[in-house]
Amino acid sequence: MIFFIAVAAILEDLPAVITTCLALGTCRMTKKNAIVRSLSSAETLGCTSVICSDKIETLTTNQMSVCRMFIFSKADDNNIQIDQFEVTGSIYEPKGDIIYNGTKFNCSHSSGLVELTECAALCNDSALDYNESKKVFEKVDEAIETALTVLVEKMNVFNTDKSQFTLKFSRDRKSMSTYVVTASRGASHTQQTAKMFVKGTPESFIECLLVALNYDDSSRG
Repeated sequence: MIFFIAVAAILEDLPAVITTCLALGTCRMTKKNAIVRSLSSAETLGCTSVICSDKIETLTTNQMSVCRMFIFSKADDNNIQIDQFEVTGSIYEPKGDIIYNGTKFNCSHSSGLVELTECAALCNDSALDYNESKKVFEKVDEAIETALTVLVEKMNVFNTDKSQFTLKFSRDRKSMSTYVVTASRGASHTQQTAKMFVKGTPESFIECLLVALNYDDSSRG
């Protein structure tokens, strides 16, 4: 009988006990300059055994972003030259610039970057969603693909073609492919050009490449 009374008493007072414990934990964390906005956060931290940080002991916002891009500027039998572009902005907000040699660069002036933009936009299943209550952009789908979606917005190149079909990413292929048909009107007829954009690990498709597209629109086998 005493056992059942004890259990009943614990269940009745359990919410108050938990709230008190979380409040005490919040007070202890406040003394160590850790601000807790909700009691549930204190419960989560209380269950945490390991916190991973980078080499300068800071925590990230869990938002991936593209910080650099590389395209061929020249490729021949003797050497390969690569141009590097810096990308500003490190959150999901689609605001930032493309920097080349220290100056802001217009991506539409480079056919190589236009192709890169098409690949990032079409080989992609993610999207950006603006949260009105939090006033922030949030990812839809994978973080890596969302980072590419943000990159496309920053590059400000929107004359992309439409995908005909897509081969989804698989563990065997280690890549995702999108088939695109581009229609260009000539003087007497319309010419169609087929493209296949591939996104994945370099070793999954680099051995299949026959031609390298240079920055100046020339190609090299």
